[in-house]
Amino acid sequence: MLESFHHLKSAHDLVIVEGAGSPAEVNLSRADIANMGFVHEADVPVVVAGDIDRGVVIAQFIGTQTVIDENDAAMITGFLINKFRGDLAFLRAQGWDIDLIAHVRRVSQWPFHGQLPARQVRI
Repeated sequence: MLESFHHLKSAHDLVIVEGAGSPAEVNLSRADIANMGFVHEADVPVVVAGDIDRGVVIAQFIGTQTVIDENDAAMITGFLINKFRGDLAFLRAQGWDIDLIAHVRRVSQWPFHGQLPARQVRI
């Protein structure tokens, strides 16, 4: 994997690497090659992407920040919401007592990098 990554990196300005699962699977971290193990070997920055389609996206971010190893946490540049539909203002205190984006930023100390829209599938 590292050889392929370095080959791509030498030929392109930007290489995006997608992990598998969570960066904070503490029970799997010793043998992790798909997430933080790769990150450290390749020395790449991390954006934690929360899948809003699966629900509990705020808990995904805060839970990750709570259990992640401090060396792994140092590689994280921020978070984004994946598969978002609708208006982001919905997460910013629309009828709630709290701005959820600001809450995650405050708890995690990670900047918010934005949201990626849900892909439209046409059949």
